[in-house]
Amino acid sequence: MRACSLASFSDGSRIAIESKFTEWMTAKRLKVDDFRDKYLGAQRNLWADVGLPECQSIAADIVAGRRQFRRLDALQLLKHALGLAVSSGRPFALIYLYFDVDGGSDVAERHRAEITEFARRLDEALGFKAMTYQQLFSSLASVGGVDSGYLDYLQARYSPRD
Repeated sequence: MRACSLASFSDGSRIAIESKFTEWMTAKRLKVDDFRDKYLGAQRNLWADVGLPECQSIAADIVAGRRQFRRLDALQLLKHALGLAVSSGRPFALIYLYFDVDGGSDVAERHRAEITEFARRLDEALGFKAMTYQQLFSSLASVGGVDSGYLDYLQARYSPRD
C-alpha cells in the first residue's frame, strides 16, 4: 500500500499523509538521475525559493551521494513537501505514517534511524511528523466516539500474535 492523502481545513491549513505501510522493509534503489534533472538541474533552488532551505540541502546531499536513505523514501517526501509549499503556502504539515515492527529488527532500527535523521534536518516550517499505525490506532481508541467494533477489528488484524 502506498498513498499520499491531502486534507484541507477551513482555516486554509493542509496536511499531507504519506502512507508506507510496510514498503520500508524493502531497501530502495535510489533514482537520483531523474530527480536531479527535474528538481535540481540548471541551478534550481525549488525548495529554498519556497522557504524550505533545509529541504533543498537534504535533496542536494542525497543526489550527491553524501547521504543515503535506503528504508525511508526521502526523495518522495521531499517532493511532497515541495508540492505542499507551492500549492498551498503555509500553514501545512507532512505526516509520514508507517507500520512499525517490534523485536529489535535491524531493518526496523535502520528505518527509525533514517526517520530521525530526516526529521532532524528538515525545516521546522514543514511541520513534519512521523507516526506509526500503532500510534494512530491507539489515538483512535482514546478519542471516544469511534466504533468499538472497528477498534476491535484493527486490534485483531494488526496487533502481533503470540
